[in-house]
Amino acid sequence: FFAELPRKIQKSWRDLLLGRAVTKPELEGQLKLLYTAVTRCIEQLFFAETSRSASGDAFVRWSTTTSIRQTALATRQNVDDVESMVMTQDEWIASGLENAELAEASEEMDLDDSLLLLEKALFCFEQGKENALAQKTRTHRLSLLLQRDLREQDPMCSKGSAAIELQSAEMLEQLLSENLLLEARRLMETSVLPHLGTFSQEKLEKSVLLRLQKHTASSSLED
Repeated sequence: FFAELPRKIQKSWRDLLLGRAVTKPELEGQLKLLYTAVTRCIEQLFFAETSRSASGDAFVRWSTTTSIRQTALATRQNVDDVESMVMTQDEWIASGLENAELAEASEEMDLDDSLLLLEKALFCFEQGKENALAQKTRTHRLSLLLQRDLREQDPMCSKGSAAIELQSAEMLEQLLSENLLLEARRLMETSVLPHLGTFSQEKLEKSVLLRLQKHTASSSLED
């Protein structure tokens, strides 16, 4: 609000807030806007000043200290922490779970959309200090990045690649350690399998995919 006021009235606002002058006609329009904002809020009112100004600095001094008033009306906060002030730890975690579940909900969802949801989920878990879920989300995100990379490669050119087999095996191990069975199944079926040689495909289908399909099917019935 204050940083966007015209430069020519910055001094007038500063003098008014610091008690050096009375209201001037050129301030009436902004005063009406300020009055509307203050009187319409129900519980809390936030002033988000992203850059400094003469009037903004005067307002901070007027509202948060006792150098001008007998009692302070407000507390000064970091504008980057506004969300953390209005959400509890449990709310952050609940929001993270919602985004993570949406990212895993559909096989048909675009990978970029799923990655965006996981990034939101990770941010929420970090804010809620839920380290286990944050690590699980990081692993899920790495799997989606691998899927995207594999889908951009031509299976005819990369079929039987030892590097892809090693990378996929390491990713599968991480997914299983985090109990991300559905994501492990999707990674193997839709992205990894086309790049494997015949022997590796048969081994993967018999030793891994059948078990994953069984476990994920059981989980779906329980849900």
